[in-house]
Amino acid sequence: MKRVFPYRLLIGLVTAVLLLSIPLAAQNKRDRERAKALAAQADRAYKEKNYRDAADKYAQVIAILPNNPLAHYSKGFAHLDLREYDTALGEFSLAMNKGFKPIVEIHKVKAFAYNEQKNYAAAAAELEKAVAITPRDLGLLKDLAG
Repeated sequence: MKRVFPYRLLIGLVTAVLLLSIPLAAQNKRDRERAKALAAQADRAYKEKNYRDAADKYAQVIAILPNNPLAHYSKGFAHLDLREYDTALGEFSLAMNKGFKPIVEIHKVKAFAYNEQKNYAAAAAELEKAVAITPRDLGLLKDLAG
């Protein structure tokens, strides 16, 4: 039995990985383009106040690009406008966990959603987090005091 030199095996493995990654790179590019088109459709639906369609389209974007914080944030707003507060809060939390910036905006909108649910303690807690980030925001201080 003939032994294969390790460098030949290494070259073979590297070649195989490169050949297999070419279709994956093309797929990723197609996926990104598809997600971009879906996000544009979702944005259009949202602007036309078709919040259900917007939420569905953002969900399709998230299925393609699950780590997209803006898609989660935008989907959260669609659910907020549908008065689906629990779902909206979940999407806002996901957006924050995925790195949405500025994070203070997440706390503000979560405070609004909790307030709409009449969960005033949770709303105040979110406002306190927002004030901790931007202590000179007079609007936040007023909301927290009121």
